[in-house]
Amino acid sequence: MAIEYENSDKFKALIGITEDYTEWFSRIALLVAYQEDEMIPDNLATPDSFTNWLSDAKGGATIDTNVLTPILKIETTLEDLGKNILETLQSGMKPSYLDFLQLKNLHSSFLMSVRRLERDSALEMGGVDDLTGMRPLHSLKKDLDKEIGRMERNNSQFTLALIRVDNFESYPDAGAVLKVTTKNIKEYLRPFDDAYYLEDGFFLLTLKYADIAGGEAVILRAQNSLHSDDENVYNITVSGALSEPIVGDELFKILDEMKSDLNNNVQEKNVILKFLDISPLEKFVMSKG
Repeated sequence: MAIEYENSDKFKALIGITEDYTEWFSRIALLVAYQEDEMIPDNLATPDSFTNWLSDAKGGATIDTNVLTPILKIETTLEDLGKNILETLQSGMKPSYLDFLQLKNLHSSFLMSVRRLERDSALEMGGVDDLTGMRPLHSLKKDLDKEIGRMERNNSQFTLALIRVDNFESYPDAGAVLKVTTKNIKEYLRPFDDAYYLEDGFFLLTLKYADIAGGEAVILRAQNSLHSDDENVYNITVSGALSEPIVGDELFKILDEMKSDLNNNVQEKNVILKFLDISPLEKFVMSKG
């Protein structure tokens, strides 16, 4: 795992961070919605609980910079946008819808990232996939159910990316192949994305707030990274299939069909298939037809 720690209590403190930032965002949302009725404060800075936690955690934990850097970037962008929105409110203007929507998405991404830190600390105790260090397969159904629930509540999107090691059964050292492939896949995942190793050289990624184009970008980067990786002595290549579910989709049925599509392309390498490559609106219209 990316996180090693000596004192699990420091990770339990992450719960307080999510509460602080939720309260901060709720305050800004109230000001935006009821600007004329609310007193606009001179300052409504983001909470300092994450910064304090980070400073404290470094004293007893080794936290991979590859994990922290994206989270810090989200938090910094969230802080800057929050300041801009507050300044707009103080000037008597209403923030644009796009600015507030971006703030909402950044806030959600930050909370998911912090919860991932907390969950990863639990996974250190509860176990991960032995071969890849990815999330355990037994949590897949529960995690997918959460994504469907989030999509229903917030009208948010996510993309499933199924990645296959091409001709996996032909390699003499499956463990070495999985190690190199895992490294290059993880390099392009955001801290709140989920990654699982299924079996027989298949990986599944759940990419939050990402459409098919975003999923395609992740697979392309992994393909290019493998191509240039000096550790890739077997010249490993991967192919992928993508789907952007909508409410009502049977996710495990989609996964089976994505896997079948990839298996039907066993002669090709470095391919990316887009399962039901149409927009959510088009899929909705088709479902009503």
